[in-house]
Amino acid sequence: MVHMPNKIVKFKQFSNGLYAMDPNDENSFEMKNKKPYQFMNTQEENMKFLSTRQQKRAKLARELYESMGTPTVDDLKAMIRMNLIKNNVVTTDDVNLATKAYGPDVGGIKGKTTRSRPTPVASNMVEIPEELLDVQQDLIVSMDGLTVNSLKFLSTISHDLYYRTAQYVASPVASVYEKCMDELLAVYKRGGFTISEIHCDNEFRKVMDPFSARQDPPIKMNYASAQEHVPRAERNNRVIQERVRSAYHRFPYTHLPRILVKYLVMESTKKLNFFPNKNGVSKYFSPRMIMHHENLDYERHCKYQIGEYVQAHDEPPQTNTNAARSLDCIYLRPMDNAQGGHELLHLQTNKVVKRRQLTKIPITPSIINQVHALAILDGMPEGLKIKNRADNIIFDSAWIAGVDYDEALFDEQYEDADYDNDDDDMDEGIEEEENESNDMDVDYDEMDENELADLVEEAHGFNVPNEANRTVEAEAVVFENEEEEIVFEDEPIEDGDEDYEDSKEEDVSLEADGEEEDTNPTLRRTSRVRTPDLKYGFQNLQANADQTKEYTQETAMIIAYTMCHYNDTMNGMDDVKAYSFIQTYSWNKGLKKF
Repeated sequence: MVHMPNKIVKFKQFSNGLYAMDPNDENSFEMKNKKPYQFMNTQEENMKFLSTRQQKRAKLARELYESMGTPTVDDLKAMIRMNLIKNNVVTTDDVNLATKAYGPDVGGIKGKTTRSRPTPVASNMVEIPEELLDVQQDLIVSMDGLTVNSLKFLSTISHDLYYRTAQYVASPVASVYEKCMDELLAVYKRGGFTISEIHCDNEFRKVMDPFSARQDPPIKMNYASAQEHVPRAERNNRVIQERVRSAYHRFPYTHLPRILVKYLVMESTKKLNFFPNKNGVSKYFSPRMIMHHENLDYERHCKYQIGEYVQAHDEPPQTNTNAARSLDCIYLRPMDNAQGGHELLHLQTNKVVKRRQLTKIPITPSIINQVHALAILDGMPEGLKIKNRADNIIFDSAWIAGVDYDEALFDEQYEDADYDNDDDDMDEGIEEEENESNDMDVDYDEMDENELADLVEEAHGFNVPNEANRTVEAEAVVFENEEEEIVFEDEPIEDGDEDYEDSKEEDVSLEADGEEEDTNPTLRRTSRVRTPDLKYGFQNLQANADQTKEYTQETAMIIAYTMCHYNDTMNGMDDVKAYSFIQTYSWNKGLKKF
């Protein structure tokens, strides 16, 4: 796949097993502009799990439920079992299907919800060994900036504790950054820790120098040099980006409002603190337990997920009105208080509200349209665009430029290492990531010398003597349109011919590796006429004028993306490695991937 700023172009597989694109053939590629998958509970998805007959039965049961005055589901089942309705065709199984497909009745929730008893405050404190806290009193923190859908965040991670934070930066000015740092210091202070040193990029110097000097004791600052980064902070950003993308692809929404994006980043970062880090100070206590001295609670932290459609039970001050007793909301996150509570995005006002009791409802198409309307109202970009500090867009699944990341291809090598070992080799991981183009050398197998000789000996179609392209022997073939060289999939043959024409000695030595040693010391070329292999197609590589093609600007962009990818990948390789890479990676890996 070729990733472009506004779409993804997918190359299709040809009969010979390789992947290529003919710009003039619309069937050789396809555009992917729509988000294909979502894993949240929607009414449309629930109906797809039922047959046509079951859907009709569920609809009939829901109509009976509403015609009977929206009783409780248990009361309706009791009426059916006792045969209190003559000529009734609805069964209790139909009622169960209706509940599974449509969820709880929203009208009943809005009209019949009453005030519930508040949850009593209960202590959930966890004792952390004093020896562990005493050793980690003074912490070193790395921080960096992160941009998601034009919203800026300040991300931090402590070196030994691996406690992560992501704070929303409303405006990139000194006063806002100082406020974020005050909140960060307060979090560590409440946990019994002190930040003694901060590592960051040089862009934070003007803000952090006066801020660190005002602290008691002053915080030591360590700034990265020019053209350098803070490894822990960069790796922390990468892990946050992965979790944000994972959460985004569970949503049925393709256009996220500002508040939803803000809470998505903060909650994805906060959930990374739920698990003990194998490189941290403890394998049994998570960073959250060490910092806040409390456990997780299922009812508060695990029952709902961000982006779900819920009915928030409302408690209006006047109870003798016809106002709805619940609010249409999108779930954001649990509150941090002891008795529990939830922060929600109210769809009618586009504001954050807090409520104690919720009822989960399947997402309907009207709710999806409402969320998209709020995103348009906020002026947010469509999709999910994550940028680094230099404002370079990091596209979804883009580990290698222009190549789609396939989990099945990497499962054999990494065994889901990014999620089990998010911080393994923290100090060494960033250098490897920044030089990932060099890591391609270990992803392919070495080519046999005889196989390499056969590859070099095969000739292009335009080099075969025939009536159409017979030219002077010393005259070089000139392409009228060089872009046509990458249209089809036979780049390995092209590279082998160029080396054959430039270096005669190399060809002879390669042939000698696969044959018996010649007793004749005189080296000469064979006089046999080479014929092209019929399994390779070079129709678009002909230099004849009647076969040249003109590309549109959009097609040229796709070809340019592909050219840049291969140029960057094979940069610095010698001929043997280049042949081996093209044959093994582009062919064998392509077949495994698809």
